[in-house]
Order: sequence, then C-alpha cells, then structure tokens
Amino acid sequence: MTSSVPLLIEETNLSHAWGRVFLYLFDNRCKEISPLVITLTGFKNGIPDEDEAIVNALNECLLLRNKKTVSKVSETNGTKKSHKLCKISTIAFQAI
Repeated sequence: MTSSVPLLIEETNLSHAWGRVFLYLFDNRCKEISPLVITLTGFKNGIPDEDEAIVNALNECLLLRNKKTVSKVSETNGTKKSHKLCKISTIAFQAI
C-alpha cells in the first residue's frame, strides 16, 4: 500500500512490531507499506525485546520458501541482533 499518510506501529517488542506489519500486509493482501514508521521502546542494554516464538515461526515460514532464516541473514549481513528482523522482513513479505 502506498499512501501519503504513514502507517504507524508503536511497540515495546521488535517481534510484535514486525508481526503487526506482517498481519497488516496479509489482511490487506498487499506486498508493501509505504510509508511505514515503527517506534520501539523498552530496550534492555540497547537491545529490543523479542518474542522467540514469533522468530521461530518466521524462520519456519522462510525455510518452507527456501529463504534464509533470521539468524542466517543477520550473520551474512553482519547486522546486529536488533536489526535482524528489519533485514529479513522484506524477504518474508515477498514470500506471501
């Protein structure tokens, strides 16, 4: 969905934020959201909270589509854990 008004997602958990984005894309049968703003709070030692069940479910979805898992992409790109879902989300949403 391309719009002049951004979709705003506010969360305290990185996985929950990307989960909401995923559900929005799925519910609206679209492959992109533009513009999209995600606001995160609740960091611990500079790292956002994550939900391992969501990360695991995303990994299963990616593997079924012959895509790299969240951890593999973060290792390949050399990104920090706090950015791994941001990097993989594009791949995951393209698989929808």
